This record gives sequence, structure tokens and C-alpha cells, in this order.
Amino acid sequence: MSSLELQSEIRAHSAWKHKFEFAIAGIQTEPLDAESAGDFTQCRLGQWLLANGSRFAEHPMFQQLSATHTKFHHVASQIVSMVNDGKTAEANTLLNADFNALSETIVFQLQQMREIVNR
Repeated sequence: MSSLELQSEIRAHSAWKHKFEFAIAGIQTEPLDAESAGDFTQCRLGQWLLANGSRFAEHPMFQQLSATHTKFHHVASQIVSMVNDGKTAEANTLLNADFNALSETIVFQLQQMREIVNR
């Protein structure tokens, strides 16, 4: 995973937050689907974890990143469900707590994985 790919993944995960902020504010530009948001295999990081990253499957950092990434998408799905149900205050709380924490953890773990991959 190169520095360029790492930055791309960080931006992609940041884009989720902006998408949710717009949805919570009622200014979303596209409908959100909870099932899609919860599918960790559909984003680029999920695809990397399943394909190229799988050669590191035994490494503890890979396992931690995979687990965090799965949780991230689970929380994303919960946020979308809340927004779709009109529970924007609850969605905002989850976004600013669990979602942000998971996003920060993913960024840290991606940086760690980049070092492992580049060895």
C-alpha cells in the first residue's frame, strides 16, 4: 500500500462522514442505503483487505484493521438507518462518537499497515 493509496483510503473514509453530515442536515444529494453502507466488502479498503491484503492475514495489525473496518461499516449502516427513520439527533450523536473514533482508528491502522506492506 503506497502513500498515495493510503491518502486515497483516508479521503474515502472521510467522505463517508461528509455524506452523513449532509444527510443529517437534510441536504443529501443521493439516497443512502443502510445495507450498502454496512457492506464492508464494497469499498476499496474492503476489497484490498479481501484481495491483496489477505497475504497479511496472519499479522495482528491486519486482523485489527479488518475488525475495525467491519465495525466502521456496521456503525455506518446504523447511522443511515437512523437518518432514514428521521432520528437525526441520534444519528449525529453516533456519527460524532463511535463513527469518528472508528475513522481515526482506521487511519492509524492504515498507516501501520503501510509500514508492514512496505517492508
